[in-house]
Amino acid sequence: MKFNADFKLMAGTLAAMVLIAVQAAPPPVAPDELDLAALEKGADAPTVADGVAVFAPEAEASQALLSRENYDLTRGCRIALEFMVDGDQNNPYARIIELNGFSLQFHNQQGSLIKVYAPQADGKHAQVVVRCPVKPGEWRQAEIFFDAESGEIGISIDGAAPRTVAARLLPATAKAKLVLGAPKAASSNRGFTGKIRGVKISTAATNQSAN
Repeated sequence: MKFNADFKLMAGTLAAMVLIAVQAAPPPVAPDELDLAALEKGADAPTVADGVAVFAPEAEASQALLSRENYDLTRGCRIALEFMVDGDQNNPYARIIELNGFSLQFHNQQGSLIKVYAPQADGKHAQVVVRCPVKPGEWRQAEIFFDAESGEIGISIDGAAPRTVAARLLPATAKAKLVLGAPKAASSNRGFTGKIRGVKISTAATNQSAN
């Protein structure tokens, strides 16, 4: 009888521990799907229609942008989007989206390269590169992420298993600026020519898919 009593006590203790753990876990945070038409526009603004932002090749790259302020990156970030390349880029290192230096880039040289790129504390940069064909007029899905605690950054293209690398990232900021189509630095000429849609961002749970 004592064995049964001990077993019941142990089972009750475990159940209480599980309940406490469940209650303590933070609730899932749904990704924020951006309304591209509501974002702040650069001086040479892209057109936005039916949820698709169009960055024309004749636009001034440094001003052809959409932006939004004050993203909290202290725990990390995950971004998912779809992009389409329209013909030749105005530079070989087009930045599709950037958030405080953390960016998704398309390289139209040496075949087609897509990469996630992040500044490190030592002044260098960490990157993960995926080589894949990117044809004009074809939508591709990309997901990039970084974890502020572990320093891991990664990228997935068209739902494939992500490729990752450990990095020594800069301290995360609570007031980062998101930029689509061109980098933050207005003097740079590394804007993107093409279309972007379906941008989803999560900054509270980096281990959650942004899809």
